[in-house]
Amino acid sequence: MKSFPILIFVLLVALFQSCSSSDDYITMRYQMTQCADPWMTDGDYFDAKEATLLAFLKEKGIDPVSVKVTTNCPDAAVCTACICLGCDLAEVKIDASDEAALKELGFIRI
Repeated sequence: MKSFPILIFVLLVALFQSCSSSDDYITMRYQMTQCADPWMTDGDYFDAKEATLLAFLKEKGIDPVSVKVTTNCPDAAVCTACICLGCDLAEVKIDASDEAALKELGFIRI
């Protein structure tokens, strides 16, 4: 019976630890260009968008929890130059300590 308060204490500590760990992650978004983003240098980019972006971020020392690239073209594209905005939208979930590095690449926190 004396160990019951200790068990409750250990369970509460474990509960608070699991709740606080998710606060260390943030999600950031980037509206990609037609073909001028730094990770688009590989010819395989258009076949493996998420894998190419993930490899690029890892080369920069950023280890995302998740990487997702979606295509969304609400407006018809008028500009087809490489530097014009494209339809791909990247979302990455990262450790909050990597936010500054992604901001330098043009990502915004959401």
